[in-house]
Order: sequence, then structure tokens, then C-alpha cells
Amino acid sequence: MNPTETRSRQPQKMVLMGMGNAGKSSILKTILNEFDSFASLLPTTGVERTRMEFFGRELSIWDFGGQIDYRKMYLSRPIMYFQGIKYLYYVIDAQDDAKIPESIEYFLKVFENTIEFSDDVKVYLFFHKIDPKTPKNVAVKYTGIEENFLVATLPEMKRHKIEPVIFHTSIFNPMTVISAFSRPLLGNQTIYETLCEAVDSFCWERELPFGIIFLDTLEIGSYYANSKVFDYVNTKIAKYLDWLDDVEEPPEYKMGKFDVTTKQFTILIGENEFTFNLMVGVDPLNAPDEIDELFTSMGEFSDGLEKILLNAEIIRSGELRTENLFNSIDPEERRRQLDELDELAELEEEDRFKLAEKERELEILDEQYVKMKEKMPEESEDSEDDDEVDFDDLDE
Repeated sequence: MNPTETRSRQPQKMVLMGMGNAGKSSILKTILNEFDSFASLLPTTGVERTRMEFFGRELSIWDFGGQIDYRKMYLSRPIMYFQGIKYLYYVIDAQDDAKIPESIEYFLKVFENTIEFSDDVKVYLFFHKIDPKTPKNVAVKYTGIEENFLVATLPEMKRHKIEPVIFHTSIFNPMTVISAFSRPLLGNQTIYETLCEAVDSFCWERELPFGIIFLDTLEIGSYYANSKVFDYVNTKIAKYLDWLDDVEEPPEYKMGKFDVTTKQFTILIGENEFTFNLMVGVDPLNAPDEIDELFTSMGEFSDGLEKILLNAEIIRSGELRTENLFNSIDPEERRRQLDELDELAELEEEDRFKLAEKERELEILDEQYVKMKEKMPEESEDSEDDDEVDFDDLDE
């Protein structure tokens, strides 16, 4: 086994940090599909470690208790706690403006130690407890809290060339938490956006109110017809995920007045086989196809998704390196790209190669998406716009 293989099989360290009662443990329970444990959650004592796998990648998740004595302990032993961090998830309680100054101070110390003892770390900020149906005056407070936090912390992150990714999450909208967790693990925002666009096209052309792609029980792409559908699905998704976790071949499922159809497909990458579930919602009062026809079209669609995911895995795993990227381009195109890079000579050499690699990643994903779209049936020219559906009273 070569050193690269050894490193790739080591668990990647992901940390959840923030002030006490920020909601870190509830985020972790949502990710682990342990919704029933919310009622019995107690403050985290020290650091609790959890292991899980995602897309062939083993993760070691460290949930750091946020009480002041523990915070002092972590900062006094930085090598023990801040070494080898790959993903830093920092959770801010968006409802507790009184703690924001202290949270800012703590984050800056956490960030300083992480940068010193970890290489190539990625930073994600969760503005948490932004709950659905929030009154406007409270929503304004959320915005102020976020602005204050970013004004105080962004300059230090930019000094180290770190661009944080920001998420707004709530356990009452569990898909916000699940998506915020799984999206970074795909390794590239473009991959997630490509999957979302594919699901969007599939559902929109068939007048389906929503569609989601799951890897195990983690979302990697989704579409919702409007915000009401999104909020409604979130009230039901926990039971669906429990159900999905227990069945080998998903049959039909009822989600209020929606019929849910789930198509399962697998992808073999190397020696690993990954199982994906494509779920779509159908409004029985506005069903576009017979279920059998819909299931068949989902099967054809999943073939296109498989190609996107295979290329996404090549990019995400790092198997597609800069030299391979250039070798896959014809000489004339390669010269054009090199000329563009020469025009950016003020950039460091490493940054220039990263730019070229990024451009090729975008091209690969775009090519796969176009090919999949070409295979999908075109929408009828005389189709009319959908009437807006009122989802306020979906439960009988």
C-alpha cells in the first residue's frame, strides 16, 4: 500500500464547535437520523466522537461541548484538539444575540489554532435555530446577528485566504441541516448544483412538487416547487428517513396527501458499491403520469445521474489531477488555456493550476448534464404554466 492510499483511508476529522446551547448536538443527531433523541439531549461533556461513512470516506466527527470550562481546556491544549482538522463547522445560535460577542471571540481563537495545527481546513458557519414561520421582527434580528458576526470574523479568515461557506439551519427544517452537512462532503459546490439542476428539470417537466437524491439518508441534490412545499416536506421527512433506513427496496410511501415514489440505484466505484435513492413526490390530484410510467422514467433518469456521480467522484476523490486534466484536452485548447494562465502571471503557480483544474471540473460536469438532458423527452410547446397549488391543508 502506497502512502497516498494510506492517507485516503484515514478518517477525516470533522469538528462541531460553538458556544454552549448553540445546537451542535441536535445538528449531529439530525445528521445521524436520530430524531427521537432530541427530547433527552443533555449538554455535551467534553468531546464526544462519532464515526460514520459518506461516499467511501470515513469521517471522525468531534462534537465539542461549549461550556466555558471546556472551551478553556481545548484552547490550553491546542495540539490535542486542533490537529488534523479537515472540516470546521462552527455553530452560532441566531436567537441569542447576547452571546454573539463571546461567540466571536471564541471563534477567532478556534480559527487561529485550527490554522496553526491543521492543513487545508475548510470552514463552515451554521447560523442555527433560524426556525420556519419566524416573525418578521425576529428575522431582522437574525440578519443583524449574522452581519455582526461576519464583520468581526471575515477579515481574519480572508487574511489566511479562507472563504467560509455559510448555512442557515434549523432542526425544525431538518433538510437544511442534512444538506449543509452533506454538501461540503461532495467536495465541490458545482457537483451539488449540477445534481440539483438535474432533479429540477426532471420534476419540473413532469409537474412534480419535489424530488430529492439521497446517499444513504444524506441529501445530495433536491428540488422543491416552492417554499410551502419545502416547509411541508420538512415536517414529514424525519419519518420518511426512518422508513427509508429500514427497507431494502423502497415501496410506495404516503407523505400526507403526497404519494412518494423512490427509485433505488447503485454505482460501483473501484471495489465500493454505493446505494442512492431518488425520491419524488406526486400530487394525486395533479398526477402527470401513471406510477409505472413515472418509475420507468426515473430509471432512465438515474442512468444519467450515475454518469454525473461517477465523474463527480473522480473529481471529489482527487483522482483527476492537473496533469490528467491537461492531457485530456486537445493541443489547441490546451494552448488557449495556457495562454490564459500566462495572462494571470501575478498568481502563484499553485493557484494557476487550481484555476485550470477548476475549469476542467466545470466542463466535465456540464458535458454530463447536457448529455443527460438530450436523452430526456422535450416538454410540449403548448404546455401551460402550472397553477399555484395551495399546500396549507395537505393533511387530511
